[in-house]
Amino acid sequence: MASFDNNNNETKKSPYYFHETLSTGQDELAKQRATFDQTKIIYVDNLLSEESANKIGNFLQTMPDNWWSSTFFIQQNNDDAPALTDVPYSDAFSHRNIQENKDKCEKCQQMALQTFAQKKFSYSFNRTYEDHYATCHCDLCSFVGFLKTPEFIAKVAELTGYELSRTNEIFASKYISGSFLSPHHDKVKGKIGMTFYLTRNWAPQYGGILHILSSDYKEIVNSFVPKFNHAVFFDIPQQEGIPHFVSHIAPGIPDKRLAVTCWFD
Repeated sequence: MASFDNNNNETKKSPYYFHETLSTGQDELAKQRATFDQTKIIYVDNLLSEESANKIGNFLQTMPDNWWSSTFFIQQNNDDAPALTDVPYSDAFSHRNIQENKDKCEKCQQMALQTFAQKKFSYSFNRTYEDHYATCHCDLCSFVGFLKTPEFIAKVAELTGYELSRTNEIFASKYISGSFLSPHHDKVKGKIGMTFYLTRNWAPQYGGILHILSSDYKEIVNSFVPKFNHAVFFDIPQQEGIPHFVSHIAPGIPDKRLAVTCWFD
């Protein structure tokens, strides 16, 4: 696919809209802002209108497998000490989900699990890249464009009280059985992180839970179960970041944990 123009924000009217509690409900906004001021993290119920959430959720649910890429992080160094932070991104691997890459992906999955068992930073899940044609108007590209609009950035600023001017990296993720993301900090990603869940009827016992850790990475201080049309917004301290991880998806789970993640500055 041709390169996607990250600055190509569509000028036509967006098909996506905030849920009415965020667009007109000043009491709800004030409540969320007060919670964020105190805890530096909020779980927003019903981020988008039902129609908007169904639009992007249904698209990701049925998106062709070869539009996804399997991505892995496998530390190549031989250090004995756990390496949870500041790791070389040369150890990241990504393969488009096509038949000729199947053996590579299976090997990378096993190596990522071995890295995880050594208490080193690692991950294995499916994600998208902004690599569609510049003129692509698929529902995913349209939604990415919406996340970059001044309207959306202003709403995140209103929820958090932060001065924000741009959206940084954006991608959709698909976690299936065996997928995981080990502890890390996001400190180079932006001021605010967002994970927007698009999975229906997810059960906590499936795994795929976002866990927030203490600053020493030793205790879980908060957890978020994926729920359709719900979004987590979290502060990312500049010096230490926010320690967190996504737990492994259990074997034999037929459902897909779908989400869109992005960061703001």
